[in-house]
Amino acid sequence: MTQQTSLSVLRSSFLFLCIALVAVLSLAPESRAQEADSNYRLCANDLIEIRVFQEPDLDSRVRIGGDGSVTLPLVGAVALGGKTVNEAADYLRQKYDERFLVNPQLTVTVTDFPRSALRSSARFRPRARTRCRTTSL
Repeated sequence: MTQQTSLSVLRSSFLFLCIALVAVLSLAPESRAQEADSNYRLCANDLIEIRVFQEPDLDSRVRIGGDGSVTLPLVGAVALGGKTVNEAADYLRQKYDERFLVNPQLTVTVTDFPRSALRSSARFRPRARTRCRTTSL
């Protein structure tokens, strides 16, 4: 009986370690992807998703125009081209906070990159600098 108990404890411990290892490994690529997203500079033809917490009417999925701008509910046309994802989120928070919302919580996510952002290995390459031409609105 003690041999079976030891074997059962060993199996349980092994299973726990496997689950923990899978959990740790699955988080690592996500954190690298989030870091790459936050450094990525928005450019013409990027498709972005903007989600405003508890304001589903303000959620948008828009493609950045050739001039680097997008048109969003309430705030209208805003220039996001050339900004990092974090800079764009901060800028939009400020715009919504100026006249429309109190302490808006929002996220900006790039959901589609222009074809030129693809490497030959078909992986996305974050651009530290952008060649986008942007104009002030």
